[in-house]
Amino acid sequence: AGCFDRVMSTAPAAVVEQAQRLVSTARLLPADEAATALEQAVTVLQAAGPQELAVFCQHIAEVDQPDRDQAKAKALGLRSVRPARVGDLPRTTPVTRALARRRHRCHRDSVANSLLPTEDEHLTTGWEPDLPVDDTLVRRAVLAHASWATTVARNVGRPWRQEQAWAGGRVGDRGAMTNWVVLTQPLLDPRPVLADVAELFPREIPYLLISAWPTPDLREHGLGLVGHPPLMVRAPAPAPSQPSSDVEIREVRDDTGLELAERVLVDGYPLPEMQPLSPGDLYGHGLLDDSTRVWLAWHDGSPVGTAVAHLHAGVTLVESVATLAAVRGRGVGAGLTLAATLADPARPAVLIASDDGRPVYERLGYLAVERWTVWLQPGHA
Repeated sequence: AGCFDRVMSTAPAAVVEQAQRLVSTARLLPADEAATALEQAVTVLQAAGPQELAVFCQHIAEVDQPDRDQAKAKALGLRSVRPARVGDLPRTTPVTRALARRRHRCHRDSVANSLLPTEDEHLTTGWEPDLPVDDTLVRRAVLAHASWATTVARNVGRPWRQEQAWAGGRVGDRGAMTNWVVLTQPLLDPRPVLADVAELFPREIPYLLISAWPTPDLREHGLGLVGHPPLMVRAPAPAPSQPSSDVEIREVRDDTGLELAERVLVDGYPLPEMQPLSPGDLYGHGLLDDSTRVWLAWHDGSPVGTAVAHLHAGVTLVESVATLAAVRGRGVGAGLTLAATLADPARPAVLIASDDGRPVYERLGYLAVERWTVWLQPGHA
């Protein structure tokens, strides 16, 4: 009965008075009658909640006096056994073993209930706007892609939007590959989000919608499913050895180099819808800074490939890797990818790959983490 003194601090106030009366009664009764009072107290505690019962079970199971086995057994609803005798080990009797099992069940129920949050507790999803950028590596990758979409548009003086649920940039009116909408939260109800996107991209303007999560079917909204490309990640690591090559990779330092890079991108990717291309259509004059770097591959004095590194949210996003058809299969794309990957060797690097290009990235140390979802608004006149 003394166990209840330690339980009272955890019991609801409405239970305390009733339990104390039962405790006082039990202390004045012989063992068998005290057991009845304890059994009534167990019922009170059960009604109060599993936490109080769990605490009671734990304490009463620790009472080792052999002559109280019968009282404990009756209090907890166990069948009666012979009285303890000299030489018995209290912790190995049937009653104490049964008490241990009962204590385990009470503890299990208590732990299960403790996992549930309070009604007013917020459970983070990982995608709240005010969550730290570095909450997860996938969150970093999402935010880096969103930043790239807006950065390119902003630097060519084109429209862009940064909303709570998405970010996008309208670089051109002719090619979906240059117009991105990147979701920054799961798309639970597409209607309000796509209505906002439509203000930036009317029906006649193509764009890609990129989601880190599976989405509802968007065909009824005029979009077509492109596929589920893998997001690939490379942890900071030394550069792997590369075969010798007669191709030289140089970083772009001026506007002339940017014009060459966008020309190679359009010809090498290829992006025929962007023809005819004028200087600055894709890469604005203010693109090069601490967060965005561009490389060109040179062969026989001519540019034959390009790649971009965009540093944001603690990762390096590798983008716009393209090589001219004449030099494919010679490791030019891998060399450009590696140069962009190591733009900041201390950062993880991320990219969206095609299934065909995935083996190239894996040889550079990239691992596929998950598959994203890409939709296309094709645009029409």
